[in-house]
Amino acid sequence: ITSIGKQAFDSTGLTSINIPQKTTSIGKYAFRLCTSLKSITVASGNTVYTIDNGALIENKNTLVLYPTLNTERKEYIIPPTVTTIKGYAFNGNTHLDYIKFHDNIQTIEEYAFNGMTSLKTLTLPNTITTIGKSCFNNCSRLTVVKIPEAVTQLPDNCFRNCISLQSITINSSLKRIEDYVFYNCQS
Repeated sequence: ITSIGKQAFDSTGLTSINIPQKTTSIGKYAFRLCTSLKSITVASGNTVYTIDNGALIENKNTLVLYPTLNTERKEYIIPPTVTTIKGYAFNGNTHLDYIKFHDNIQTIEEYAFNGMTSLKTLTLPNTITTIGKSCFNNCSRLTVVKIPEAVTQLPDNCFRNCISLQSITINSSLKRIEDYVFYNCQS
């Protein structure tokens, strides 16, 4: 298998994924909403994909997916080579309560951290310029957020249903707050 198409395994009951040696392309949302996923492996010799502490990394700079049911750790440190976190990368993970971001992250795509009900604090580096819609939606234990200086827009539903959110620091360069960004943030 050299290519896995867009949404190929979307919303399936997969519990593990093994990326073959010759796979060089994985389409958008190929493994989105695989809520039973416990582990991902990459065959030896694959030159595009690697695994970093359980997460699938593409070309060393894009974090594609972290297994929803990986219970091996409570914290995840994003590798310093990663500049982009793909949409739905951590979606629905209820085990991680802390994610450390390095100063090379520039883009966090849509729904990347949606439904991470154990995540408590977000310290986003100032290198982030783009945050996707519904990125932190339904992070019910999230209490503190600081928006990076380079972010000029908070997209739709960004922090929707973050019912424990108590403190948010908004930078001076923020120009737009889109629809429902803080909807149902009750604290």
